[in-house]
Parts: sequence; structure tokens; C-alpha cells
Amino acid sequence: MSLYRPEVALAAPTAGVRFVVPDVETTPSDDGDRIVSVGVVQVDGRGQRLAAPVEWRCNPGVRIENTRIHRITDADVADQQLFHARLDDLAGVLTATSGERVVLVAHHAPFDVGVLHLEHQRAGRALPDVEVFDTLALARHLKLGTGRYRLPDVLAHFGLTVTDHHNALADAADTARALARLLHAAAREGHTDLGALLAAAQPDRPRASGYPARPAARNTRAGRARRSPSSTGRPATTPRTRSCRSSPPTPTWTAGWRGCGSASRCVVRC
Repeated sequence: MSLYRPEVALAAPTAGVRFVVPDVETTPSDDGDRIVSVGVVQVDGRGQRLAAPVEWRCNPGVRIENTRIHRITDADVADQQLFHARLDDLAGVLTATSGERVVLVAHHAPFDVGVLHLEHQRAGRALPDVEVFDTLALARHLKLGTGRYRLPDVLAHFGLTVTDHHNALADAADTARALARLLHAAAREGHTDLGALLAAAQPDRPRASGYPARPAARNTRAGRARRSPSSTGRPATTPRTRSCRSSPPTPTWTAGWRGCGSASRCVVRC
């Protein structure tokens, strides 16, 4: 009988590591996504929580167009501050203490880290350049065979279910659960060096600075409505309306999605 225990194999490489797992929910605007909610969970390599989870609701400063996705309305955040007011709070969470290593974790990191970059740029600040671990990239690297590697798919592979999808705090907690299971799966395959595993799963983006900010402008409903003929060099036209659908859309489809907010991101991540 094998006495192999992945948690023991992971003890050394994850010792002193604090995994910070943020999840952001957004609404589209003419200058890119704006945050309406952030959930933050902090865990160790075994998935044990190191601090109380927090959720920050934020007024995006624009009308929320995609309530149907995250169920957050304009009224819910009317009395909240912009995300800019939380930058110091986030910086504090991402700052390592003496002898500590902080790794930011996200499922489909280009979205969450990209939005955080964009919100920092709006405030004239820079997102702390911490290490980043993308659980979606790790799941692909381990070849779990879960199809599209959405968060629900990865959780289901380990016999887990989504808690409250598109609730920022719940998704952060679910990503932390997925991280623990993925690290155990990696240890079973002999991956016991965290840095090497990170480099193998995402060789071009080991740190936050490797992720670009979300686009400074998006083809949003409001932006299209205000676009003048002179700005495009041709007469303004009314774009075709496309609604969300269950089958995976093509990049051309997602570029033209209207009123779905983060729906194109959800095709990959959710």
C-alpha cells in the first residue's frame, strides 16, 4: 500500500507561500471594464484559509449593463466608492511580510489581472508586480481532460460543485478550492517545485507585469450609440443585436456581443 501523501510532498514548496485569490465582477464602459465587486480569499498550499475572506462592492461610475450575469444592480452599489478607494487595501493584501512569498491566483488570469491593471491605471497607480498563478493554465498543463477548463469543469473533475457562480467572493473561494486540488494533482505527477510548475504552466506570464491591461476602449453598447460618422470615416450604422447563447461563440461573435458585459470572458473562464 502506498503511503504517498501529496500534502506532504507540497509542504516544502508551498511553505511560507500565501496565495491571494481575487475574483472581479465588472460592467462594460466606453473606456473598458469597470469593477463592481471584488472577492478576496487567502489560503496556504493546502487550501486552508489564512485570513477572513473579504468582498468589496464598488460603484463603477457608469450604469451597470450586465446585472443578469452577476446580479448586482445600480442600486446595490449606489452608496459605494469607486474601486480606486480600495487600491491601498489590495496593495496591503498583496504585500509580503518578512520571509513570506505572495502569489496572486486567478482562474483565467488575463481577465482578472487585466482588469486590475486597468483600474490601477485609471488611478495613476501600478498593480503590485507579484507572482501570478493561473489555475486555468495549470489545469491545461496537467491535461485534466475537462474540455474547456472552465472553473465549473475543473471543480467537477475533482468532485466539487460551484458555490454561487458570478458572486465574486464565492468564485474566489471556489478558485482557491480548485487551486488546492490542482496542486495535489501536480504533486502526484512529481511537480513539487512551485516556481518550476508556475513557469511550465504559464512560461510567458509568471508575474503580474506580464499581463496587459484590459483594452482601454471596448465596443460597448453605449460607445456604439455615441459613435459619430466622422470618427469612423463612414456613416454610422446600427449594429446587429446578438444575444447570449449556450454554445461556444467564435471570436467574431464575442466581439459583437451586445449588452452581455463579461459574457465573452465567461465563455473561457466560467
